[in-house]
Amino acid sequence: MKFKTKITIRFLSIGIFSLGLFVAVSLLFNARQLETTTLKMGDELAKLSAHVLSGYFDTRKAEISTYANMPLFRTMNWAKIGPFLKAEEARHGGTYEKMLLGLADLPANYYITTDGNPHFDGLLSFDNSSPTARLKSIAQRDYWQYTAGNNTEEEARVYVSNPMVSYFTGVRQTMVAATILSEDNTDVLGMVSGSIAWAELDRVINGIKNRILHGFGEGAKMFLVSQNGTYVYHYDEKKAIHLLTDKEGRPILNEIGEKTTVVNKITEDPLEEIVAAGKKLLAGHAGHVSYIESQSSETMDLFFAPVHAAGYGLGIVVPEQLVLQPLQRFYLMLAVIAFISLALIGIFSYFSAKKATEPLNVISKKVSEISAGNWKARIDYREEDELGVVAHSFNRMVLQLEKQAETVAESHQRLLTILDGLDAIVYVADMDTYETLFINKYVRDNFGDITGKICWQSLQIGQDGPCPFCTNDKLLTPSGEAAPTYKWEFQNTLNGCWYHIIDRAVKWVDGRMVRLEIATDITRSKKVEDDLRQAHKMEAIGTLAGGIAHDFNNILAAILGYADMAMDDIPVHSPAKYQIEQVLKAGNRAKELVKHILSFSRKEAQDRSPVQIQRLVKEVLNLLRSTIPTTIEIKQNIDSQCGNILANPNQIHQVLMNLCTNAAQSMDEKGGVLEIRLISSQLSTDDLATEPNLKPGHYVQLSVKDSGIGIDQKYLDKIFDPYFTTKEVGKGSGMGLAVVIGIVKGHDGMITVDSKPGVGTTFNVYFPKIEEHIQEVIDETEPLPTGTEKILVVDDEESMVDMTKQRVERLGYQVTAKTSSMEALELFNSQPDAFDLVITDQTMPGLTGEKLAEKLMEIRSNIPIIICTGYSSKMDGEKANYIGVSGFIMKPVDKRELAKKIRQVLDREDSAG
Repeated sequence: MKFKTKITIRFLSIGIFSLGLFVAVSLLFNARQLETTTLKMGDELAKLSAHVLSGYFDTRKAEISTYANMPLFRTMNWAKIGPFLKAEEARHGGTYEKMLLGLADLPANYYITTDGNPHFDGLLSFDNSSPTARLKSIAQRDYWQYTAGNNTEEEARVYVSNPMVSYFTGVRQTMVAATILSEDNTDVLGMVSGSIAWAELDRVINGIKNRILHGFGEGAKMFLVSQNGTYVYHYDEKKAIHLLTDKEGRPILNEIGEKTTVVNKITEDPLEEIVAAGKKLLAGHAGHVSYIESQSSETMDLFFAPVHAAGYGLGIVVPEQLVLQPLQRFYLMLAVIAFISLALIGIFSYFSAKKATEPLNVISKKVSEISAGNWKARIDYREEDELGVVAHSFNRMVLQLEKQAETVAESHQRLLTILDGLDAIVYVADMDTYETLFINKYVRDNFGDITGKICWQSLQIGQDGPCPFCTNDKLLTPSGEAAPTYKWEFQNTLNGCWYHIIDRAVKWVDGRMVRLEIATDITRSKKVEDDLRQAHKMEAIGTLAGGIAHDFNNILAAILGYADMAMDDIPVHSPAKYQIEQVLKAGNRAKELVKHILSFSRKEAQDRSPVQIQRLVKEVLNLLRSTIPTTIEIKQNIDSQCGNILANPNQIHQVLMNLCTNAAQSMDEKGGVLEIRLISSQLSTDDLATEPNLKPGHYVQLSVKDSGIGIDQKYLDKIFDPYFTTKEVGKGSGMGLAVVIGIVKGHDGMITVDSKPGVGTTFNVYFPKIEEHIQEVIDETEPLPTGTEKILVVDDEESMVDMTKQRVERLGYQVTAKTSSMEALELFNSQPDAFDLVITDQTMPGLTGEKLAEKLMEIRSNIPIIICTGYSSKMDGEKANYIGVSGFIMKPVDKRELAKKIRQVLDREDSAG
């Protein structure tokens, strides 16, 4: 059997089965569904009718509310309200039968009609005393109680009343009333109301019946009930509210002369279904009930819905046969459709089978081509049927897949470009096998192509298993999910560089969790941190050195001063003279040591002058030869034209001595070669990368090279630290290189070191070159200057006061000494002209030398003052000159310097006077 025949039979079988199933389901289900739909339509028509009525009442309520909120009514100006109301009644053309106005500040117990008295310009009023007042108090009316019952509203409350019958005309009507509030909305002034005659309401109801209820046919009927269940309107006129009349049509009066009204309520209907529906309706619910009419025994369907604007309820009563008419029409239509469908199924099955087989081969062929990777293959099928849609969708799908493949390739390339552009290590490794799954260009350039290799074997050195510092255990939660990013720093064991590392567990393309690591080289930053730490350390040690220097200088000043005087007093032939000479030599060496300490701490102002450094180097080499073992050969390469530097000769001498001594000690055991070289050098910005404060240019390079044991790499960053030494106890204090670097930096220079263990060490020192010429220093051989002036000496240490007093007196001066700055001030204040000069220490309790000088100059402005100090961070020569002090001396001071300074200050003051 041909494929087309098979399809035809299958289509036909499916069609017949579907049709039979459709008919059966329709008979069993759609009939009920149609019935439900018809009932639902009844509910919707009832709601629509109620909505139309609600709109009508909303319009009436809006009109009355507009009156109530008019300023004219709020002012209660009778002269203007009357004509206005008459005009409004005329304009409405009888829409409102009456316009009634009540005032809250009157008793408001009765109202009168338009033909009663009293009235003002046609306006209606309230008056208890009127003899014609016959109706019950309107305060008992539901619309008055509702509207006037709350005087705190911002706007007047609007209410639609229960139905009533006019006492005078017998016309059935409904009142719409609204409260008139004072201008500040706090008091009720009155009430404005308008009546809706049922003739007007009948017009609206007839419109609903003609336009909405015609869908049910002529048998559909309608009723309307008020808030209390009274029939406002009913298709049976006897049930609607009306006056009871006699045979002649005259109203029947009751025993008190009032007209008798007939009231029917839905809640009093004899049928339980109607009563139940009424209760739901009055509660504001919509719904549907079925009941059997008592007179005709006909089944009726009642659809009801609330009229929200008035609080009323609307009901539509339809005979059940009208409701079921659509179902009967459905059965007939279903039979016709079944016959036509059966015929069409046969025709459709044949042609569909024929049509369906034509493009299948084409589709099958193209699918095979695309499966083989030919993204350009397309199904050329132009028919606009299902297969055409399939072909079109298929072609579009292939196009989208092609674009997605291109997008994925572009995204992949873009990601690789970004990762390869990072100046950082980026790699991915399996967390179980440690296999490297991905690397970026930075890794390839620095570590080679390690893809597929074990990370701890490729990126580290000396590991015989996974790195003990591996962060895999920190990247996963106990449940196996990715933990927060882990950041850490580490020095790589392979290249020695420091890295800031960010590790995170990510899900790989195959679903397994892998470690992504991004490591940025921070070696340079680490070096900057170390340099900053070193600078802080040097500053702290410098502060300590300054304190030590102050106390030590005071001690040395006394030692050297007394020893100097002793040398003058001891005869030449005395054995003690030699001993005192040794004391002076030792003291002077100590004095130079303190200077070196201050130089290291960079606290002492360095007296620098143009120096021919090659002469200093030669002097040091001559001295070294006699102190260095003969097993050490000294070589020198000194350029006599290397240039001059601005320096302190003693400090340059100290630098070279320390470097050469260290070099000689490194060659103690086996001997070796000590080479000193002095040349001119040109330094660029790159050469000074580690010294940003220095400027590129011409420098004098002093190199000290030895062939000793060398320095281990791990110590190179520490050799300039104070007290750091690798020597045995007794062979070094650890201050040598610390003093050297202090002096070099104090001369705006730079020092570098290059060393290899077992090969030797080279220190290179660079000093800025200057173009100034060196002037020869002429030695002074003149005798010590003396004098006879009166001098006041102040120092808090008795030994210093005594020593200074004796030294100055030996120069011929008259000296008064004080160990208290306060006592010295009192003495000077009592005899301001008794002294020609004051010599004072700087650091003293009570008043410092600076403060004492200020007090003395306040008493006598021209008094010469010399301040002496072992060390003070707050006082130097420049500061002394700034505050007006005549001279400044650093302790310890020799007798020639002291004599010259005293005479210099006194002679300057004499010439100024």
